[in-house]
Amino acid sequence: MTDAESPRQRLEAGIAHLVQIADRAVSTEKLLAVLHLVGGLAMFALAFQTTFWSFFIVMLIYQLAYMPTMSLTNAICFHHISNAQT
Repeated sequence: MTDAESPRQRLEAGIAHLVQIADRAVSTEKLLAVLHLVGGLAMFALAFQTTFWSFFIVMLIYQLAYMPTMSLTNAICFHHISNAQT
């Protein structure tokens, strides 16, 4: 680790490597289904939270499950487009 690297940069680099490994090991469609299931369960659990911190943690779980779905959906769309240049 150099002095210029922050813990956040190391975390982001680690997540990027994890995503690349998961992209090769797991089907995009299956990962998308699991992430939607986790997100749906988290949204359901949000209705039952009574304190700020429990709400915050469950919302964080939801966001961590939801954000990758946008790029995964784009990857599926571009895979099925016959000519992406037009």
